[in-house]
Amino acid sequence: MNSKIDFINGKTYKSLMKMFMPLFAAMTLTMIYSITPFGIDAIAGFGVARNLELIMSMPTTGMCMAITAIVGQCVGAKRYDRAGDYLKAGLVLGGSLIAAISVLVIIFSGQLTALFGQGRGTAEVVAVFFKIISIGYVLYMLTSCIQGYLTGLGNPSMAMVLLVLYYVVIRIPAAVILRSVFGLHGIWFAFLLSHILAFIVATIMVQLLNKKHDTIRGPLYEGL
Repeated sequence: MNSKIDFINGKTYKSLMKMFMPLFAAMTLTMIYSITPFGIDAIAGFGVARNLELIMSMPTTGMCMAITAIVGQCVGAKRYDRAGDYLKAGLVLGGSLIAAISVLVIIFSGQLTALFGQGRGTAEVVAVFFKIISIGYVLYMLTSCIQGYLTGLGNPSMAMVLLVLYYVVIRIPAAVILRSVFGLHGIWFAFLLSHILAFIVATIMVQLLNKKHDTIRGPLYEGL
């Protein structure tokens, strides 16, 4: 599969639209989750959880951008081995950071909910939300590191595939199906499922690229 977008020799507007449209579609579809007909506490809890998610996503976004820039420099220097080293470092540092943050959010979910002026019922919804999908944030960080790595290697289309997997292919259909079975918790499980499957696909992608560029010496997680 030729997933590279040629930003240098390709047509400017065509390349830009190839990069922009999938991102735009995926991020727009995430707004569907703002509509949850499960009562005031559920709606408020979902809103609080999503606000906390935005805060938690900042280090993930930062790590993704950092890896993209560093890997791009490594590729420019023809040091694909160093690109793999930085991916490994990002996986360790990023995964550890988000794991620690997730634990703190679960422990202090009640206090954090109170900061948004919400009551006990909302706090209970938020607590369950983070207990179900907390491991998903670690996987999301790892997948984002791989997204940055893929983009830095010059394969932005493969990175976009992961984003579309999150919100279109996996999360939305899973939310509809699981919600009908488990109610509100089904939506939370859909979040977790999307993180798990996207990470599996990301791992496969990076291993395939490893065979092409020999960017990572040995298995992806060897020596971490």
